Amino acid sequence: MNSFRQKLVFCSLLIAAMAIFALALAQETPAPTPENIEEDVSAQGLGVATPKILPDSKFYFLKEWQRKIQMVLTLNPVKKAELNQKITNEKLVELVKLSAKTQNTQVLEKAVAGYQKQTAELKNMVDKIKQTVQSSPAVEKFITKVVEQSVLQEKILQKLETQVPPQVFEKIQEVRQRHVERFSEVMRNKQLGCQTLWWFDNDHKFCQQGKKCGAYMYLSLRTFTTKEECESALNVE
Repeated sequence: MNSFRQKLVFCSLLIAAMAIFALALAQETPAPTPENIEEDVSAQGLGVATPKILPDSKFYFLKEWQRKIQMVLTLNPVKKAELNQKITNEKLVELVKLSAKTQNTQVLEKAVAGYQKQTAELKNMVDKIKQTVQSSPAVEKFITKVVEQSVLQEKILQKLETQVPPQVFEKIQEVRQRHVERFSEVMRNKQLGCQTLWWFDNDHKFCQQGKKCGAYMYLSLRTFTTKEECESALNVE
């Protein structure tokens, strides 16, 4: 009987928490504005919704709780890894939106740490899938998506470095370094298409156009779609 009551209490608390979370989500939904465009583009590129509740919200723990419950209930290893990838992308977009909202070092560093922890978990899951799950179209599709989105994540982190306080900038540099280290092996094993981009790096402090193929990202590389974007970023360096 006690066991039944405990389960009943747990279910009631869970339903109440989800109701509060839904209410908070509705209250924090922003109206579309020009300031939201950059975050929306990042979210769309990574295949996730633009976040409404950010790490500085008092309701963020409910969002994290919901994620943990989803992870526990997802048993298929590929589906679990896909969910982890989605959460990783969400945390990066949260960081982008948070950096546009506040320059509070403590809040931003906590968000950076949350994203870094999630990328480490994703890399562990990718390694585990490669070792234990038989190759299949679903596995290959997932690995390809991880590689493609890792390149986009690196470009977003690169841009974030110009939008945060110096102390947070150092943390993001560490995250970029670890991101490249974690996913470089996965990237080398996949062949991606080529893009014509403008770029510069620490050894080439001028904008030039070139074709970048496959897993071309490295730590000091900065890439841009247009010459104007490249020159603007170079002037800030």
